[in-house]
Amino acid sequence: KLQKAILKTTENFSCNFIIEVEEGRDVIVLQLTDPQIIDSAQARYESRLSVEEKTYWATENIEKRCYRYIRETIKKVKPDLILITGDLVYGEFDDKGTALLSFIDFMEGFKIPWAPIFGNHDNDTAKGVDWQCQQLINAEYCLFNKGETTGNGNYIVGIMQGGELKRIFVMLDTHGWCCAAGLTMEQVDWFTKQVMKIVNEE
Repeated sequence: KLQKAILKTTENFSCNFIIEVEEGRDVIVLQLTDPQIIDSAQARYESRLSVEEKTYWATENIEKRCYRYIRETIKKVKPDLILITGDLVYGEFDDKGTALLSFIDFMEGFKIPWAPIFGNHDNDTAKGVDWQCQQLINAEYCLFNKGETTGNGNYIVGIMQGGELKRIFVMLDTHGWCCAAGLTMEQVDWFTKQVMKIVNEE
């Protein structure tokens, strides 16, 4: 059973999380993007979806429309780390937060470290980004840190083999559609400083 404490950075590196992989083999990282789960039962406006779309995106169809493809891919690839680069859920269709909680439970079931970042639709939910961030932080296998700069989720995951830092993944929030999309100069400065710290630590 994976404990997050094992993954948290030591004083030796400026990564927020460290994944240790045994030597003698390639590290396998799987990137998924835009699961963008829509739960039509949570549509805010009756006219938002057509009759066909309501059926297509019905709660009971999430497994068929999304989860089964992710499950098949993970089973085939057998990754050491899963990166999810935005739009876990379509926030407009998750005002109760149940779609996000379901997705977290689904990902946790693989018992593989997974590192998500917000897309441009996640944060459009009545539950709010603070609640969303806390659910990700609370999940055992989820590597997520809200970060010390602007946005919701700015952090670094490192891959280590034989005591050597082999790779880093810098996760940055490019902000949602309701905000000015893109990176801020504060994030760029943070990125530059963190990467230079890691380079100098090596």
